[in-house]
Amino acid sequence: RRLPAYILGRYPSSQVLTVSYGQGLANSMSREAKVILTGQKYQDIFPEVSLSRTPNSVDEWMTASGGIYKCAGVRGGITGRGFDFGIIDDPVKNRMEAESTTIRQGVWDWYTSTFYTRQQPEARILITQTRWHEDDLAGDD
Repeated sequence: RRLPAYILGRYPSSQVLTVSYGQGLANSMSREAKVILTGQKYQDIFPEVSLSRTPNSVDEWMTASGGIYKCAGVRGGITGRGFDFGIIDDPVKNRMEAESTTIRQGVWDWYTSTFYTRQQPEARILITQTRWHEDDLAGDD
């Protein structure tokens, strides 16, 4: 939750895309990143960073420097959005989903056909997840 705020502090005009297994969790992470970014401690460290005055939603908001934070659920709507920093936090919800070949394949297909294709030149991708299955997104397929 702190990483996207830190990234926008260091690179205020970057595009950050954060994805989790569901839109609800992704929205929660977005709200927390916004609270951090607007907090006094953050402003003491990154005084030049602020939210844009344009309307912001939970799933997409901007910095005054033109940076964008977008969040979505895996297999959710990210079409038309590129990223400089792509963060995938828990692409599957639990062990039961991780054991499902259909769900694992769906996550992999979404990653290769949608998420991965949205990266800007020199983009960075971070995947953090619980390893419930050896054939998950972090595996060596």
